[in-house]
Amino acid sequence: MNKIVITSLMLALLVICKPSESLPEQIQGVRYASYTQWIYKTPGTTKKEDQVALVYGFEEVTALGAETIEVEEGKTKKSVDYLKVKTVDQKEGYAAASGFAEGIFFVSAPGLDAFLKPTFTAGTKGKVSRGSYCLMKETIGEFSKVDCKETILQPDSLKLEDLYNVWITASPEYVNNDPLLGETTKLLRQASTDYIKLKDIAPEEAEKLKKSILASLEKAEEKEDLFFDDVRALKQRFEASMYWNQNQNQ
Repeated sequence: MNKIVITSLMLALLVICKPSESLPEQIQGVRYASYTQWIYKTPGTTKKEDQVALVYGFEEVTALGAETIEVEEGKTKKSVDYLKVKTVDQKEGYAAASGFAEGIFFVSAPGLDAFLKPTFTAGTKGKVSRGSYCLMKETIGEFSKVDCKETILQPDSLKLEDLYNVWITASPEYVNNDPLLGETTKLLRQASTDYIKLKDIAPEEAEKLKKSILASLEKAEEKEDLFFDDVRALKQRFEASMYWNQNQNQ
């Protein structure tokens, strides 16, 4: 009788201590950092001593698990999802799940529709411009839900038009997923962002910023990739603009 009881208890313990099943498919797998960020020893902390590794924008990591914790925001608390990730050099840590994408698309042709819903009959928020990068959040059929960041400042505009929570179809006619394009699009966005600042700063600061803009564009130009002509055109447009030359004779 005692043997039966002991055996039953052992079986019960085995059930209780059974290793957790493999992670759900939507949590496992490759992710891409949406921006440069630190991963930490525990979820929720931002202490310097808890930093594990710096993950650069578009860097590939592996999602190992997920955890939701309560964090304080002023006088209120909110639930935040965190991912446990592993870097390419095998360092593990936590970061907010919102800072990672399931995929990255680079818009290679103008005319890509940004739908409000995952259907061709839905309205749109407009078109995603060539050179934009789109961070994928989820997929439904042939549609991907994305945040798209514009990188090439449009003529007669002083604002980068980003599109959030829109749906696109990742057709090869409009998008390219070559990871080597990531650095070029980051350099283009940096140059465009810096150019926008020119109109509001003093002449001395403007000269420094122009050197930074040219450095970004020259690095992008050296890559001689899909966006080579766009880089050259943007450089020429910037150098011929009123904001570039407004402090020239001061």
